[in-house]
Amino acid sequence: MLLTGTSADHFKRLSAHFRAGEFACRHCGVYRIDTRLVDSLERLRGVIGPVAVTSGYRCAVHNARVGGAQSSRHLISDAADIVTVGHVPVLDVVMHAVRLFDGVGVYLTSAGSAFLHVDMFTGRKNPYWVQDHRRAEPKVYLPTVGELEAVVRTWGKVNT
Repeated sequence: MLLTGTSADHFKRLSAHFRAGEFACRHCGVYRIDTRLVDSLERLRGVIGPVAVTSGYRCAVHNARVGGAQSSRHLISDAADIVTVGHVPVLDVVMHAVRLFDGVGVYLTSAGSAFLHVDMFTGRKNPYWVQDHRRAEPKVYLPTVGELEAVVRTWGKVNT
């Protein structure tokens, strides 16, 4: 089911711990969000602790401004970029996220912290990916959880 609204609904609860405003487009204030995504984020939160959504739904204008892919799942309403509240090792977050989401991307920032992209899209050949911005490396797509885990382990002690 798709939940929709505008910035007027900013404080509307979508679940026990998430509000509409967290998923709203930073450009137009509209939110469109798949309830499966919210449910999976709640389950992830139950295991690793508080999670903050840094990007949810994006309109086409905002997606272009932030350099999002033309086929971004943020445009479809079933994706979110997240960080944890506190210092949770990225590998712990990744290993729980792969059980709850169909797509998981892990980005290591130039500052040395990480964030995750999670989505509910099942149609990918390679559902996992990583990108290390410290080394300005291109995005690498991976077909298995084991390969994702191996790459993230090479990053050492990184928190989300």
